[in-house]
Amino acid sequence: MNTTAQFDTQLARTAQRCRAHPGFFRSLAWGAIPTSSFAAQGAGFEAGIPAGWICTGNCGTLGASGVVTLAPGGHARYGYVVSEQAVVGVSAWSDRFEEDGSVLRTPAFQAAAGDPLRFNFNLVFSDGASGEYAATDYAWARLLHAADGTEAHVLVTLTMEQLTPGLWGWSLLPPGVASLSPAPVLTIPGAPNWLPLGLSPDACWGTGCGQTDWVNAEFTMPTAGAYVLEFGAIDGRDTYFPVGLAFDDITIAGNPISAVPEPASWALLLAGLATVSWRRRVLNVPH
Repeated sequence: MNTTAQFDTQLARTAQRCRAHPGFFRSLAWGAIPTSSFAAQGAGFEAGIPAGWICTGNCGTLGASGVVTLAPGGHARYGYVVSEQAVVGVSAWSDRFEEDGSVLRTPAFQAAAGDPLRFNFNLVFSDGASGEYAATDYAWARLLHAADGTEAHVLVTLTMEQLTPGLWGWSLLPPGVASLSPAPVLTIPGAPNWLPLGLSPDACWGTGCGQTDWVNAEFTMPTAGAYVLEFGAIDGRDTYFPVGLAFDDITIAGNPISAVPEPASWALLLAGLATVSWRRRVLNVPH
């Protein structure tokens, strides 16, 4: 088979794979870069919140600060959401006594069935109240269907009740399905000195304050599709003594999350390949 025929065969195969599996387009962009090094560079927050991520409320990136060290992946910064100076109406579940909070969402990304989704997180909470107002601050990570924003999978829910068994009322939160390590998640008690918590970052109400330190979460995607990953943190009952969630090292199938290309992008790729094929044919015509 001559070079032109080989190229045309490869072009046809590429078009077929792009139509059958949109995520293949993503692999074309990564093909010239070793996966491990690209994931190590791209899964962090060194350059701030990545392009295409959407924050509602108070989100940001930060290096080591107070009780929150850098995440295990070796990046110089991590991302976070915090209920300090946040907004109303962002809770994942409307009946959870929300006062205010923050949410950060990734762009839509493509995943295949069996792909592992991994990230590290650290919950920091400064409201250690007891009695009726105990355990009403919470944080979560979940997957949404990209097409309509509906909930696909609750990955992690974090409340003071889960970390301090016997506190009031928060078994109502849906359980997370991600595998966590270490498990069970334990609290490092004490006033959590952490800059995103606001003007008094080392304040603590009651005796139940603390942080989880970095915990690894992993979830195997059961079905292929386009998804959005969401992180959130909510003040419940009152707006005092906020809660925050730090996160880092976010990968899908070992690669950083990147946006699903628009159909126009696929068309542009195929048009470019077709042009190259045509030029090759012209150059091979005898003169």
